[in-house]
Amino acid sequence: MKRINIPKTIGICLVVLYVVAALIPVYWVVTTAFKPRIEVYTFPVKYIPSSFTWEPAHNSLTQRPTMSFLRNSLFAAVGATILALALGVPAAYALAREKFPGRKDIAFFILTTRMFPPVTICIPIYFIIRNVGLLDRLAGLIIVYAMFNLAIIIWVMKGYIQQVPVEIEESARVDGCTKLGAFIRITLPLLAPGMAAVAIISLVLSWNEFLYALILTHSPAAKTLPVGIAEFIGGAYGILWGEICFLGTVAIIPMIVLIMVVQKYIVRGLTMGAIR
Repeated sequence: MKRINIPKTIGICLVVLYVVAALIPVYWVVTTAFKPRIEVYTFPVKYIPSSFTWEPAHNSLTQRPTMSFLRNSLFAAVGATILALALGVPAAYALAREKFPGRKDIAFFILTTRMFPPVTICIPIYFIIRNVGLLDRLAGLIIVYAMFNLAIIIWVMKGYIQQVPVEIEESARVDGCTKLGAFIRITLPLLAPGMAAVAIISLVLSWNEFLYALILTHSPAAKTLPVGIAEFIGGAYGILWGEICFLGTVAIIPMIVLIMVVQKYIVRGLTMGAIR
């Protein structure tokens, strides 16, 4: 008789419970996006719609500049990720390779900046962005998003760079490469899995960000999709759950597809970055 591995069984059960708990809200959002309006407000809740309708989708795409919101979210997320990587990877390299006074203190300070609740510094950031003329512009959002994503990029990439033998760079320098040339030609290609991992994290965080997009944008030309979704709350018709859920479905699909495509790079990159 085969013995039951109790710890393994408990672990599998916990994973199944977690997956079910995580998927129930997603299922509710997706089904509500295509429910007839009367079923959205029916009590008790109908978890399986009796029929499907495209009315919420039609309203979402015609009553608001949804495509503009979607485009702004894409530009802001991609722009912030590129800027954060351009600043974060060299900073991580300096912290991992260079020896200078206060190096550990600087690294710790960078980490603590990510611990602050974003709402605590929203007022000074608002005035800074306004004073430099970037209020209600995508460039302002890109800078703010990159600022918040820098900490995790620097810390993950710092650990990843420390796993790359320094002798590889030294060999390249012996062969005539400058320090910058060795970094670009030798080290940077080896960092690709880690950069892919932190890039996806930065994309997801920027794509989902709501608070600063709400504070720093006012016109449809700069508003992102999360802010556009919030516009269906209130008004003459109350909370339009169907439209909100349809746009929520639109918002989660790109990130789910992206993560499924590059999940092996995320796991590999974060695992290597965590090993010291």
